[in-house]
Amino acid sequence: GGEGGGGGRRPVMSEGYGAIPGMSPTANNNPAFAAAASSPDSFVGFFTRLGMTPESDHHRLDLAQFLLVACIVAGNFVHPFASAGAKLACVLHNIVSMFSVPALVIIAGFRNAELTPQRRRSVIAFLLVPYLLLQSVYLAVYIMLYWNVSFRDHPGRKDVDRADGELTYNWTLAKDWGPLSLATPFGNLWYLLCLTHFIVWRPFAIEVPHTVVIHTLLGCTMGYTTVGQFMSLQRAAALMPFYLLGHACRRHHIFFPWASSVPARACVASVALLALGGCATAVYAFGHRSSLIWEMSQSYHVVWGPKKYRWGALIQLSVYAASTAMSAVFFALVPPASVFYVQASTGENTAPGLTPEKGAGEGEGGGGRSHGGGGLWSGDPCGDCEEVDAEDELGAAADPLLVRGRRTGEARERDQKRPGAGAEGATNHLAVCYVRASKWGSRALCPLMYSFFVMIILEVCWCYNDTWTVPANGVVMTLHTILFFVLGLVVTAALSTRPACMTLGWLLTPPVLYSWVFEDGAGTGGTLNGGTSEPPSPA
Repeated sequence: GGEGGGGGRRPVMSEGYGAIPGMSPTANNNPAFAAAASSPDSFVGFFTRLGMTPESDHHRLDLAQFLLVACIVAGNFVHPFASAGAKLACVLHNIVSMFSVPALVIIAGFRNAELTPQRRRSVIAFLLVPYLLLQSVYLAVYIMLYWNVSFRDHPGRKDVDRADGELTYNWTLAKDWGPLSLATPFGNLWYLLCLTHFIVWRPFAIEVPHTVVIHTLLGCTMGYTTVGQFMSLQRAAALMPFYLLGHACRRHHIFFPWASSVPARACVASVALLALGGCATAVYAFGHRSSLIWEMSQSYHVVWGPKKYRWGALIQLSVYAASTAMSAVFFALVPPASVFYVQASTGENTAPGLTPEKGAGEGEGGGGRSHGGGGLWSGDPCGDCEEVDAEDELGAAADPLLVRGRRTGEARERDQKRPGAGAEGATNHLAVCYVRASKWGSRALCPLMYSFFVMIILEVCWCYNDTWTVPANGVVMTLHTILFFVLGLVVTAALSTRPACMTLGWLLTPPVLYSWVFEDGAGTGGTLNGGTSEPPSPA
């Protein structure tokens, strides 16, 4: 089913988004996984001994995605204070930068699929076209406000002049590129270009033995080039090992487990506190402020200067190790849906990792099968529709905001009851919150792309004037840092809601999958059905 819909049939998800097709939620129930794990020399055997387990709970991946995007946006909101010298902001931005982007890329790699004709069209329609649209809009707004004739040339103080392109004190979104550049991504738009690079290069990368190791070494050498932020090439090369690591986990049916035991949680908490203490010590004791080391978007000469840049490759290798460890810590803190007794919808099969609702039919293979997939196109189960793996057909880039309707078979908030309470029992509020956050995670691309618009609005409303007027480490700046970090989390949740995605999502999901846009071919027309369709409505 990887060549598009045939005979007018609509593809239906055969497994949860991020799930391994045909896998059971536990390793003991999967003979293929058990056989691979028993081999001491295999990839699966090595990582199984480290505690990695099969991943078939797409709600957990959606929840993790929402939390990671929330951390990225919150870090962006406090970045101006960090650039102004606020030490608390430097600690917060460094600690979230250490794991948020690498872990998000690992999830993207885990949800990768084959580059079929329909998927190639989806990459153009939902990655490249939105990039060009949003880049143009961002540039138009930013040039009008902050370039040449700057908005409020003297922000807060008459003796302070705003330089061209400077958003807040000592921080700009237009540092290394001209005002009309479409080749250097604005804000978080680099993620769209990086996803494109990842998807296109992945089929070639997996042909190389030990590809994760080789791309790690290549990533260490990219810092010696002068590519910089052009087309996000350097960042894509530096993050490629994380993407390939996620894809390797998918191929071998493993993923980062959550800390289910008390010793595991103690170990995870110790590593997290060690990382937090290390960032705080580097900032408060040694005056380290820059987070460029974790962003991996600039050359070593820019990050470390003319004297230390020659050690950049070794430092980058340690960055890979630290980011991977912190990503594992993060995933260990994200529980699966079954921990909160999240129940599948009434009358539908149970999604892997969910608790079967009392009275619901048993699914195939003990674990059940579900139709759905966060961020993917999915149709309602219909009559004799042939089930295909729509994820393999479309992949994670097919429909970033889940705009073509609700996932069928996913857990629904109204069905979440306390265990043993029956259909009319008390509501399981923890399960409701879990399901709602996972829904936000399936639409988390919206806050990731639009958060800088919110920051520009806040700056226009004088909310960042403290970066120009008050002491960097005073009480006022510290309180504002905490406030804006929390505000970033709130903005992420607000922009992930259905109304926000319905209003803003048209730029991220433009209706371009038509036969008059793409050359029509046998069985792979402008849509999944081989013909045209109505434009998607953001949801």
